[in-house]
Amino acid sequence: MYAIGAEEILRSYLQAYVHHPHNTSGDGPDSGSAIASINQKIAPYTDQGLRVLVIAHHPDPSLLRDEGDASKLPVGMTPLGMVSLSDELRPEAKEVLEGFIGSGVNPKIISGDSPETVAALARQAGFDNARLVSGLELDTMEGAAFDTAAVTGNIFGRITPQQKEKLVDALRRRGHYVAMIGDGVNDVLSLKKANLGIAMQSGSQATRGVADIILVNDSFAALQPAVQEGQRIVNGMQDILKLFLTRIATMMLVIVSAWTIGLFPIAVRQGTLVTLVTVGIPTVLLAIWARPGYREHTNLITRLMHFVIPPALLSSVLALVVFYVPLGIRLTPQAKNMGAEEFLANFAPHILASQTALSAFLIGVGLLLVVFVEPPTAWWTGGDVLSGDWRPTWLAIILTCAVVVILLVPGLRAFFDLAPLEPLHVGLVISCLVVWLFLIRLVWRRNWLERWFGL
Repeated sequence: MYAIGAEEILRSYLQAYVHHPHNTSGDGPDSGSAIASINQKIAPYTDQGLRVLVIAHHPDPSLLRDEGDASKLPVGMTPLGMVSLSDELRPEAKEVLEGFIGSGVNPKIISGDSPETVAALARQAGFDNARLVSGLELDTMEGAAFDTAAVTGNIFGRITPQQKEKLVDALRRRGHYVAMIGDGVNDVLSLKKANLGIAMQSGSQATRGVADIILVNDSFAALQPAVQEGQRIVNGMQDILKLFLTRIATMMLVIVSAWTIGLFPIAVRQGTLVTLVTVGIPTVLLAIWARPGYREHTNLITRLMHFVIPPALLSSVLALVVFYVPLGIRLTPQAKNMGAEEFLANFAPHILASQTALSAFLIGVGLLLVVFVEPPTAWWTGGDVLSGDWRPTWLAIILTCAVVVILLVPGLRAFFDLAPLEPLHVGLVISCLVVWLFLIRLVWRRNWLERWFGL
């Protein structure tokens, strides 16, 4: 009876000696020396990325026990020789691997081959930071130790199908989004457990049946641009969501606060201008300018709350200051005894001026948020990570100039139902914007929201 397989798998069945030229007694070194001798012969081949299999023989085939997955070879098999097999790397492997790493993907190579063989092949593909984990080591691990090995290791050798499934489970328990690529029946369990199962077209029917994506040309090179495009779309959507939700929350708080006082703070045409400048134009361009790239690994709702809630609360408070302080200064004792219609008739110009000042403040806040959502420099980080993209900043500057033109040109000002701003309004708007800018930056950087709510 002959058997062929990896040395680690056959080790416990091999006889405890290796034939030596001067060994005439039939006795030899102990099993540790024998295994060391075999490993010494295998090492030069595995270092080259070759797959090495040991051929062993036993004279009595009746000792073989067929028990399915628990089948056992007879103990005392004689090692006869080795077979080395080479794997040919795909030409695009190095470029694709570098692209994945650059996109924030953490590649993990899981194989049934020796970890050293897999590591040597990975190094040929430019995968230099190898952290090896053997399936034999995983067999001794449980619970947190297994999960830690799954997260920290990136090259796994001598892995069984069951261990592949456990590795996927461990990564998902730690909050990772797992995409699994496989082509054989032994990959079916792990493909089913992964968030995204990817199969080769030449793979088994069972593998293709459970996969979410099938690579028709058997090349995972198509995945790297797909990952980048997905990141670009997600990043653009997150930026747009942040601007939309912040504006909605701010306007809701402003309107509810004003309703309790009894005076609506903004007119329809004014609100149209605010929406157009702070959300309408920026969101379209942010979607076009969105770029791929990995962002912090936190829950989407947590990220949105971190960005949206602080500016919404602060903007609504300062908006009421901008609107009501100038009106309060101009109130006369007689105004307290006026009815609603009489008050609106007598103070209409002042109300329109306060509405214009409020519109200018909300536009200023919205355009500052456009800069904060894609920070061009480290100073602007806090609400989001550094992007280094200056295009949204220049857009905010251009739109600010456009709003100034609208406020200065009588025809445009009348079209949006705005009034000329007095020095009091201009000073108040600028002061509140400066206070808002530095305070919101402080709130984001100190994570005050997360501390208050225990997030």
